[in-house]
Amino acid sequence: MRGTYCVCLTERNIILSVILGVVAVDCTVKPANFDSILGWHSQVFIVPNMMTSNGVKCAQKGVSFCLDSFRLEIPQSERISHQLTDILTFENLVRDRFDLFNWFSLHGNESCCSYQLNSYITFGQRFHMSAEEYMMKATAFSTGYKPLNWIKALYDGRICKNIIVELGFGGGALRMSGTYQPLMDYAFQIANIDQAITFRAKNVRSQLTFNWFKHNIVCISQPWICNSAYHRYNYKNDS
Repeated sequence: MRGTYCVCLTERNIILSVILGVVAVDCTVKPANFDSILGWHSQVFIVPNMMTSNGVKCAQKGVSFCLDSFRLEIPQSERISHQLTDILTFENLVRDRFDLFNWFSLHGNESCCSYQLNSYITFGQRFHMSAEEYMMKATAFSTGYKPLNWIKALYDGRICKNIIVELGFGGGALRMSGTYQPLMDYAFQIANIDQAITFRAKNVRSQLTFNWFKHNIVCISQPWICNSAYHRYNYKNDS
């Protein structure tokens, strides 16, 4: 049975939306010491495409996006990891919910759970996160203060644009990967639509926001994320 609870913001705490089935709180103002709590961190998504192996696997699912991971770089606590217990707990959590968030396994033919488990071991357990905390952060779709901070893009000389194949939102500076050309514009291909949306290179971070991504991409595949009264209220109040 999926439960729901949330912890709202104070000046000393980052958004803590505990998601065991649905989404919780929003915040549109950058919290105090936001970046210092987690260091650089990003909720990373795969854009369905025919240019990367993960993109092809995602496209084969017939969805508008795939959740990849929640990435960070520094330990989050002094918690002692319990390897077997953590793994079993995380596998039980993700197996019951991966399809709610398009968090599919992009390795082999399975839908769950080796790919998701590898994400937790690499970015969660390694940095002293419990299975529950990592699951919460990876599947947090509250709009909040989540600027674009990760882009993997491949330059396409035929259209003279950088094709976005991965993107992420979180805390810290924008990081880039791939064969992109820094001065060229970025194209975002929406699944099942022939025409891509173009973001100007100089404005990509201000225009490609989590709010735009959530309401124009995420909710194509998972409309429940935007259809609740909670989300309609927060969408009207997003800046």
